[in-house]
Amino acid sequence: MKRVGIVGGLGPETCCEFLLAVNREIEQKMGCQADVVMENVAMPHNEMKKLAAGSFSTFHKDILAGAISRLHAAQVDFIVIPCNTMHIFIDDLRKISKIPIVSIIDETAKECLQQQITKVGILGSSTTIQQKLHETKLHSIGIETVIPSREDQSEMGEIIPRIIFEQNTKEDEQTIVSIIRKMKIEGADAVILGCTDLPLVINEQNSVLPIIDTR
Repeated sequence: MKRVGIVGGLGPETCCEFLLAVNREIEQKMGCQADVVMENVAMPHNEMKKLAAGSFSTFHKDILAGAISRLHAAQVDFIVIPCNTMHIFIDDLRKISKIPIVSIIDETAKECLQQQITKVGILGSSTTIQQKLHETKLHSIGIETVIPSREDQSEMGEIIPRIIFEQNTKEDEQTIVSIIRKMKIEGADAVILGCTDLPLVINEQNSVLPIIDTR
């Protein structure tokens, strides 16, 4: 069995759910527990907020690089980073890693192709949207995208940290639902939850569009 390396801690509840999902998948297919090593990065809350808001630096990359190094020492076979925003560093991390790092961006694009989606909405942190992490990949394979307006993205930039730190409100949920509704009006076939913490508040029951979950 291959050993999975997970860079965690960038949304504690989401990382725990991701670990459980990996375990369930392995149990169903192989009848045993998954061989997993989780490297929980200790990133200060204020730095997480900066990163989500678009103010990223070598400080954030170095924290990830340290986690990758420790997973190397644990002899994992491949690495996953269940955080869309952190994929701004994936090219740099792949250069220093001898172990394959799975890309959320690539896997999400594959899922959109498999579902024959031609136009998709994207929700995510300000960094994810500003850096066009999903947009660039999706456009390269012929899929159109819909992103939030500047005002709506400003709202998302405030809401996502509240979700991560378990401070979100019902009003936050309603705001996101409203943004998704606008995306449907603009012709989106589905919406990518391009932040792995968004499924904690958005699901098929409250979204007017089918969901592409990036966890």
